[in-house]
Amino acid sequence: MGGGPEHVEEGGSDELAKVNPGTHRYPCCIVWTPIPVITMVLPFIGHTGIGDSDGVIHDWGGGPCGKDNMMFGWPTRSLPLSLSEVEAPASTRREAWDQAVAQASDEFGEKMHCVGCGSD
Repeated sequence: MGGGPEHVEEGGSDELAKVNPGTHRYPCCIVWTPIPVITMVLPFIGHTGIGDSDGVIHDWGGGPCGKDNMMFGWPTRSLPLSLSEVEAPASTRREAWDQAVAQASDEFGEKMHCVGCGSD
């Protein structure tokens, strides 16, 4: 109805917008996209990323972390995760989630990735 985001969790800093594939927003989600040719032969192989609390996708495909630019296209699957599982006081869970995603972006952004054997 209105132009604002809909919410699935309410109350303090745990308030999150819903997953919205139309705008490519996946708050607190693990996202997956197929890798051309490889996924056709091995359907369980794909490329993953993670959404921060605003739904911006962080993707590590070698080199700096890509934000909202997944290496193999927009996600075709997503797994929403609950902020209630974050080990932090309820008032700071959203910030703790975002800090963890940012830390992973910094750490994995400097590593090379290999499809067959993971990251170095």
